[in-house]
Amino acid sequence: MPWLENGPIGQIEEFAFSLADHFLSRNEHLSCVSINIRERIWECIQAEGRVQPHAFRIAGPEQREVNLDHTRENTAIYSAIRDLAITKTARSSFENFLRDEFTTLKDTQDRLLSTSLCAQWRCLPVPRTMVNCGWPSEIPC
Repeated sequence: MPWLENGPIGQIEEFAFSLADHFLSRNEHLSCVSINIRERIWECIQAEGRVQPHAFRIAGPEQREVNLDHTRENTAIYSAIRDLAITKTARSSFENFLRDEFTTLKDTQDRLLSTSLCAQWRCLPVPRTMVNCGWPSEIPC
């Protein structure tokens, strides 16, 4: 498998496409390959003020996910993020929102916002070199 010999595997969408292409191209009896990958974000552990290059921990609860269905004619790619914890501690306005008989939240211009986000989307057909569906290499703080 060439992706094992060429260094880093890149984004999970690209890796899923390479895996599906590998199995489909080597097995004439197959008409479709489905690949599901979940990725956790890992970071190096620091000890005594230094990064330990061979020791890691999971950075947070969020997971990236890709579901790819690959046939000899086309490919469908669905990407997702699961369990992304988000907190905003200031300047988070909640006012002029839709109300009904069950509304108890009062308007305010400054309220704590904390939630867990799960989102999924279908990626448009793109060239093979761009199958990462727009994921940034880093998420800025």
